[in-house]
Amino acid sequence: MAAEWTKLSEIKADRDDWTIKVRVTWIWDGVNPSTKEIYNSNMILLDEEGNLQHALLRNNQRRTFLPQFKEGNIYMISNFKITEAKGTYRPLPKQDTVIALFHGTKVQHLKQDLKSIPQHNFALINYDELHKRANDVTYLTDVIGILSKVFDVEDFGIKPGRTRPLFKKDITLTNKRGQELKVTLWSEQALEFENILKNQTTTEIHLDLMLMPGKKNIGNIHLSSTSATEIYANLNIKEANDLRERIHNAIDQNFEIKMLPPPTKPTIEEIKLTNRLTIDQILNMKFEDGQRVSKNPDANDDTQKVQNSDTTTKRKRIKNNSEAGDNATQPNDDTSQLEDTEDEECEHVPIVKQQAKVPERRESRRARKKKIIMDD
Repeated sequence: MAAEWTKLSEIKADRDDWTIKVRVTWIWDGVNPSTKEIYNSNMILLDEEGNLQHALLRNNQRRTFLPQFKEGNIYMISNFKITEAKGTYRPLPKQDTVIALFHGTKVQHLKQDLKSIPQHNFALINYDELHKRANDVTYLTDVIGILSKVFDVEDFGIKPGRTRPLFKKDITLTNKRGQELKVTLWSEQALEFENILKNQTTTEIHLDLMLMPGKKNIGNIHLSSTSATEIYANLNIKEANDLRERIHNAIDQNFEIKMLPPPTKPTIEEIKLTNRLTIDQILNMKFEDGQRVSKNPDANDDTQKVQNSDTTTKRKRIKNNSEAGDNATQPNDDTSQLEDTEDEECEHVPIVKQQAKVPERRESRRARKKKIIMDD
């Protein structure tokens, strides 16, 4: 007897009569960063084997299907299309397909067998691997960590082109190896995180965040939230439990979260003392594949790699909806509001500029004719 449904790992684009049994773990809206207009809704689906799949509800289907779904519930979904994932800010790494619901799709809410599918699963990435995604906006990123530092919310007021105030909150996560990761939460996520802190009875907060790929800030990876960011605290999943146990074995039991004022930007004097090079080192710079490689004998390999990347990588500005594609997860525009200001922190190493060669002026026909007559 054939199975009543198909695993997510086995569905393909050659048919549209598939049936899947999945839990909806996450629902969010794709928002135009300029107008805040919702242009689609997105879901993350999870099956019995722990496979994850991105599903899309375009605007012409949102009104029909969105009320039928609720985060955490299990559904049998039949008759849908498998389309190619396009654009940027895709929620699942290395996944090039997306489920698209259409008028023939059937949705059945299952109220039994609720334990057959786990509540959550994440495509978590190690902190050591984050540098590979710096400034790459193809996929978003899942991370987990112990909350170790919390900075106060910064209120930037209403920026030009916005109708609501812009808020920013920086936090620091620590993994089981003691490595720290800076995360910036913008506006809605910043305020949501404030509420999470107020409702927690313990300082042991574990977070899974969907984040846009980070920029490199003075040699460190820095992640920023998007409109798709979701924050979870103290989840009962294997990764969080393992992290909690290892942290407890490695640090003092009286570990407390550090509550700090908003971080300040480096002064001119601090910038001058960062990544300093001598004249000889600047003159000995060479270029490989478009990247500057400095012969700095005092820098170790890791520092050198960071230095090379920081001074050659340019920030990609957030594209608007028409450029990103209709099934992309467009982030909000909060990160771009302060982009020019934050870029100043990254440009610490002097770069030698070659003077442009001035082209010679071409002689006019009359001048050449006059010259010929004079020569004769």
